[in-house]
Amino acid sequence: MSAVLRPNNIDAAGADTRLRVGVVSLGASLLVLLGLAKVDGHWLLGALSLPPLYVAFLLTYQAAFRVCPNKAKHCVRDLGFGDERVTSPLELAMHQRRARNIQLLSLGSAAVVGFGFLALAQP
Repeated sequence: MSAVLRPNNIDAAGADTRLRVGVVSLGASLLVLLGLAKVDGHWLLGALSLPPLYVAFLLTYQAAFRVCPNKAKHCVRDLGFGDERVTSPLELAMHQRRARNIQLLSLGSAAVVGFGFLALAQP
């Protein structure tokens, strides 16, 4: 008997919530970057925008891939009826690999957008 591997560890409602919060956070982060560019802030001040940008990208990538790194770390999934333990080692490895990729994508995206925006805004 083969186990069914579920590629997602969050349900559609969890993904929708993450997407909404991520888009709002991305808008707020871009407003901060715009303000820094408007006052001719040093490009190193863009480092202040990295944490909110990271969170914004993390939430939107979680919604897109429907994988929560925190749930993957704790070996659980939430498919709408509460957390349940992931027992399959193959499924757990898949979730953890996708969670690691989401975190790396988020960090890279935040760095590119934050520093790139401020570098392009400099005279």
